Parts: sequence; structure tokens; C-alpha cells
Amino acid sequence: MYRYLAILLALSILPSSNADASYAVLEWTPPAFNTDGSLLTDLTSYEIWHGCNQPGVYGTVEVILAPANSHTVLNLPNVGTCYFAAKATNSKGQASNFSNTAEKFMGSLSVPPDSDSINVIWSGTLMGSPVVEAFTGPTFENDVSDNTLTLTVPAGTVEGDLLIAQFGLDSSSLRQPTDDDSAAGWNRFVSQMNDNAVGLALYWLIAPASPPATYSFTKIDTGGSVMGGGMLRISGADTIAPIDVSGGAQGVTDATTDCPDVLTTVVDTLVLRFFAADDDDYPSADSGYPTDHTGLYADQTTLGNDMSVGAAWINQAAIAQTGIGRFTGVTPIEQWAAITVAIAPAAAGVDLIEPPLMHSFAVTRATNY
Repeated sequence: MYRYLAILLALSILPSSNADASYAVLEWTPPAFNTDGSLLTDLTSYEIWHGCNQPGVYGTVEVILAPANSHTVLNLPNVGTCYFAAKATNSKGQASNFSNTAEKFMGSLSVPPDSDSINVIWSGTLMGSPVVEAFTGPTFENDVSDNTLTLTVPAGTVEGDLLIAQFGLDSSSLRQPTDDDSAAGWNRFVSQMNDNAVGLALYWLIAPASPPATYSFTKIDTGGSVMGGGMLRISGADTIAPIDVSGGAQGVTDATTDCPDVLTTVVDTLVLRFFAADDDDYPSADSGYPTDHTGLYADQTTLGNDMSVGAAWINQAAIAQTGIGRFTGVTPIEQWAAITVAIAPAAAGVDLIEPPLMHSFAVTRATNY
């Protein structure tokens, strides 16, 4: 998942007229890629951090606008050791990880003139589970003569967010988005049917620069049936392959709805649980969510030919079985369909600039007065 980039930081301590104010000239090569391997096109600035006498403790930060590739750090002491590191920032205000540290002993040369540079290599890490930032739903279409379910895009959606759409249907048809432009680009990645009673499908989309207010999904069949679902906005997901793993389950005449146990393949996943049930079998709205999960919605429609839908989430740090996610707010129902999906995290955050993960920071030549 990582794409490595070499950077050279040249550091020199130059003379100053102030006996207690040396300064360091830093130079670097700008990063070229985001952590997902895409080209970096919105680099805006750098954070230049430094501190003296304690490694890894940076008491001062300066912001330098791109496309600068050098900076002079002023007012450094003439004794002790100073440490320098940098971050890169994009137009969304998102910063990369720290670079590795360049250091300079202020009382003497770190390396003799004309000697080889000192290279330090480090590796980056993932930045934690994706986050459900907002959602809309549940939304129901009670007019059985209407074949379209229109879902509202969650507030605050920006380019690069992951959108997950839930589409439940009180019949057995497979679903696809409509063919109009508003539904272009959606990917159906899992569906679960239960006889001729209820069906559930999930779709994902990486939000475009200017997402519409709504997206419409349609059932293939033209038989009378109620539809219901919702939409989630997620940050911090892998924008190339956001779905780590998914699985479906079904049941009949149960007092619970069990989203299945699946095995994740990467660390720091966001585990989502969805269900759709035949008839209006969720009398207590927004309750009965799976243990330790955060509930998003769980409700029923009550206008005849009824159904209920729900969604919840939990973070999972380790590669492991997710366990069953059980919704308990249902009454004994006829048929239900349920899905578990694990969302894969982005490397080093959401569309973050590559730190870069492989630096060659160097003290090349320096003179201390």
C-alpha cells in the first residue's frame, strides 16, 4: 500500500552576529504522492518543527508555504543539540506524519567537511480506523407503485469521502442504481436475499468534488413493495479498495437479527452492521443495537406492506473475527437479511500527503562560529 519517496534535507549551522543566535538552513525535496499512490496535486505548506536538547520533543513550529523547498530556522543556541523534523500539509488542512529527525550538535561539527551525509531511515504506520462522520436515514418509500428509493447525501460530504448506501426491499429482487447521472459510479459489493420476502444490498462510492444532494436507487422488478435504507459518510477509508471483507446472513421467525461474523484481513477496520426485515418489526426506534456498537438508525415504516431497517458500527483494531452483531429491538419477525462489512483504513489517514516514509536527512557541511 505504501509508495516510498526519498527526501534529502541539508542542514548547516551558519554564522550569526548574535552570540546566542545561530541558525540552520534546511532544504528538502517536496513529496510527490499521497499515501494511496495517487499524485499529490494540492500541496499547500510545510510545518517545520524543531527543539533542542531532547530528541523527539519539538517546542517550536513554523509554517512555510509551498512551493518553497528551503527554510532558515533562526535564533538557535550555540550549545547543546538541536533536532529538526518536517510535515507536509494539503489543501484540506491534513498533515503527513513527521519525517525522521535531523540533528546538529551546536558546539561542533556533526560531520567533518566533505564527509558522507548521515542517513536515517524510518517506516510509517496506519493512522487508525475510518470514522463515520455523518449519516442520513432511515428513509422509506411507502408508495408501492414507485420503483425508486432516493437517499440524501450526508451533510459535510467532501471529495474523497467514502459513501456507503443501504438499500432494503420488501421483496426478492436484486437492486442496481438507476442509470441516470446521479447514480453513476456506485459499486454494489454485497447483497443478501431471503426467499421472496426481503432483500438487502450495499453500495460504495468515493464522493466526487461536487456531490449531488441525493442519489436514487431502483428495484429491477416492478412488483409492489416497500423500500428503505440510509447513507453513511466515512472519512479515513482506503479510497482505492475500501471494502476489506463482507458477509451476509438471513433468518426466519427470530426475535433477533444477527449480522454475521467475518474475519478482517487488515488492522484498524471500521465494522458496519446492516439489516432489513419483512414487516414493521422494530417498534422501539433507535434501540436494541448490537453490544458495544454505536447505533446509527433502526426503525420501521407503518403504512402497510411494511419493513424495518437498521445500521450500527464498531471499531476493530486487530486482524480478527468480528463476532456476530445482534440487533435485539425486533419483535418476532417473518424474514430478515443482514450484512457485516469491514471498511479498510487509508495508509496514514485520509488522502494524506506521504510523510514521506523513507527520508535521507543529512548534515552535509557546517561551520560553527
